[in-house]
Amino acid sequence: MVILDGPPAPYRQTMTAHGLVVELFVHTRESLHHFFDLDAQDQRCALARMCTGYVLRDVADLADSIQMEAQGVIDAGPPELSVEQIDERRYHLTDLLDDFDAANDPDEIIFIAGQLIHQAGGLALASQRRWRGTGKWMVRQLNEAGSDVAERLSRSLRTLVVTGAKGELHEVVLDVLILAGGPLTDGDQSTRTA
Repeated sequence: MVILDGPPAPYRQTMTAHGLVVELFVHTRESLHHFFDLDAQDQRCALARMCTGYVLRDVADLADSIQMEAQGVIDAGPPELSVEQIDERRYHLTDLLDDFDAANDPDEIIFIAGQLIHQAGGLALASQRRWRGTGKWMVRQLNEAGSDVAERLSRSLRTLVVTGAKGELHEVVLDVLILAGGPLTDGDQSTRTA
């Protein structure tokens, strides 16, 4: 994270320096606030988390205040999703779980399982008003929430890959759905047609 007084910020640049790949996120104080808000609308706090890291250099004495602002964003959590937004996620996860249960092709099952893990983890976080994450950050966010969902999803995928047994993954996804209000198919309606 690099903070400038003005242009050319904001921008992101990836480069190699001293044999290491370095990703620069270059901002102004104003652009930080703008992108904190954009991240929050997407239920993420990636930029705020970057701002809470180790300070290499602070020539303008801004680091402490930026880190406090970023921590405030993280602590506040994402905006609460509407009932309709949660219902849409419940519907899509229920539909995907139905596809998983009906699938017989081993390749299709694995690809569906990957989506199940991603969507179930996301719904578990959203229903607890927790920040969304992908990849390593989903695991971290789920663990930070004090949930066993990450461990159960990981274990169930390993079981599926090794033994082909789908039951454990079905069970954990169903538990996530129940905590979010239950599976949703009958009665779902949306103005989106695809």
